[in-house]
Amino acid sequence: MLSACVCAQCSLLLLRVCACVRVCVCKPARLPGHLAGFPQAVRDTCETITEATMKLYSEVLQTLPPTPAKFHYIFNLRDLSRIYEGLCLTTPELYTTVNSLVRVWRNECLRVFHDRLTTAEDKAHTEKLINTLVKKHWPASAAEVSKDPVLFGDFRNTLDETKPRIYEDIGGCVEQANKQTKQLTDKTSQSSFVCVCLSYNT
Repeated sequence: MLSACVCAQCSLLLLRVCACVRVCVCKPARLPGHLAGFPQAVRDTCETITEATMKLYSEVLQTLPPTPAKFHYIFNLRDLSRIYEGLCLTTPELYTTVNSLVRVWRNECLRVFHDRLTTAEDKAHTEKLINTLVKKHWPASAAEVSKDPVLFGDFRNTLDETKPRIYEDIGGCVEQANKQTKQLTDKTSQSSFVCVCLSYNT
């Protein structure tokens, strides 16, 4: 009876592990189907993305192992699944070039691996790994793909229910907002200085 219970528990555990592996591994296989309606150049980079993803995953496992101070540095196939989930949010109307798709890939890799790290050295190391892979596999796209800030989201049209929520690169919007904020801050500082001068003269 005891052995039967143990076997049942082992079978259940094996089922859970196999189910997890099955779900995670199928994500890369979904990408070619997802990109079926995209331009040919975008579809052709699918295998390269998978190769670069596996290389990055291998390098992260080797160079960023868990330690007592960094016990949460545990990466598995589920993390690869999260990268491909982000890639599968792309739409053929918006992502028409290799540069745009690879930029999404970089964002997802940063989100999954880089954002979990706790030290500046580890973050810089991961950024270097990603940028090296971009330069190796997509040298013509490296400058545009590696441009910061890199930020993607589907919330730009959140307040307008008539428009679809599209996963898009909003890094340019953030950069423009920062510039406008700086200009407004500069104008405000100048105005305050003038007011102080006038008050002093009176």
